[in-house]
Amino acid sequence: MNPSNDTENYICMLHDLFGIDIIYATKKINEAIEYYGSGIEKRDYVRAIKQLEVRWYAALLENNMPDYSVYRDELFLYDLWACWKIYSQKYLKNIASKKALPSGKSIIEDMGHIKTVLDIGCGIGYTTAELKRLIPSASIYGYDLADSLQYGIAEYNSFVGQYEMLPSLDLLYNEYKQIDLIFASEYFEHIENAIPHLEQLILLLRPKYLIIANAFNAISVGHFLKFQWRGKYYSAKKTNHLFDALLKDVYSYQKVITNLENNRPLYWKKLIQ
Repeated sequence: MNPSNDTENYICMLHDLFGIDIIYATKKINEAIEYYGSGIEKRDYVRAIKQLEVRWYAALLENNMPDYSVYRDELFLYDLWACWKIYSQKYLKNIASKKALPSGKSIIEDMGHIKTVLDIGCGIGYTTAELKRLIPSASIYGYDLADSLQYGIAEYNSFVGQYEMLPSLDLLYNEYKQIDLIFASEYFEHIENAIPHLEQLILLLRPKYLIIANAFNAISVGHFLKFQWRGKYYSAKKTNHLFDALLKDVYSYQKVITNLENNRPLYWKKLIQ
């Protein structure tokens, strides 16, 4: 059973968990969905989310220190819901579609028998619950910042969604020698050491498959402008190229050709398993 995808139920849950005002939250979430879904800018919402962006980037540019308190701002929870409704649901629908691959298979069918899945950067946990619905026989794990508001929501939803939340990836490293699938929807752009982090995941969890939707070039709350690797900083654009090259040339993953719009999310398959 999945957590309800109804916006009203999500808002009621925010009220129950954090005491958030229902009328205000309803207004802001509807503005966020309209903003991301249609490109129509609601002035008040855009002003509010831009203020959160300014706070994030000011800390990066002025102090070279990320301000992770943005993840504890209720406005970020409204943004996460809008992104789930507009983007993440579409990604999951894509991987389950029979039209996803030229062979006429879905990506889920192509992966075969999946036993373990890590939804890394799972946000409010709705992608994690949907992965459990799509791959019911698998053990599904969600991971996000343990001191963030979204972690609290994802943990709350885990009982209904039938997945397990992890406050630390060490728990997974110690339990499994291999994870079948890592799912990462707009996650790595939130990590300054994105490439070393990717390498760590591959070396320790040895995933057979990766389903990734990166947004390195997007300006948004929590996104870094440059990324560190081997003592140097690289632009978002360069990091995106390095990311793909590393998977292909160093760790022997194949980017599978799909029929998905803009090839999102990307589907990577380990060549030697």
